[in-house]
Amino acid sequence: MRVSASLYVGFGAGGETCCKNGTCSYCGEAGIGLGGGAGVNNGGAKESGADVSGSYEVGCGPVSADNACGYSPKCGWTCKAPEIKAFGAKLNTETGEVSNNLSPFGVANASGFGGKNSGKCGLSGKIALRNCEQF
Repeated sequence: MRVSASLYVGFGAGGETCCKNGTCSYCGEAGIGLGGGAGVNNGGAKESGADVSGSYEVGCGPVSADNACGYSPKCGWTCKAPEIKAFGAKLNTETGEVSNNLSPFGVANASGFGGKNSGKCGLSGKIALRNCEQF
């Protein structure tokens, strides 16, 4: 389970605690931005380490759009293509590929029904330094 919250009004901070299969992590971040959010979902623990990232996310429940770029000593610079998600369907804006996570019975496995955005509404844009420690 992952519990997270952040608030950015010019300067800001956030944190998240994650536990899955007996492994837990805590991540704290600080930076500049505007927006915030809070959520609970089924994410797993993060690896220990620090990174710098820039990101935006906007959405509520099963509908969202996001993008992120970042730098970590382990991976260097990385960026993901912007994604738009709605009720289990995901559009990769770089490739035009549409994937869907629907079960044979409809939306049981869709994002928003236990998926990444379950129980979360918010708007966020930030550049932050984050450090995670696994325990």
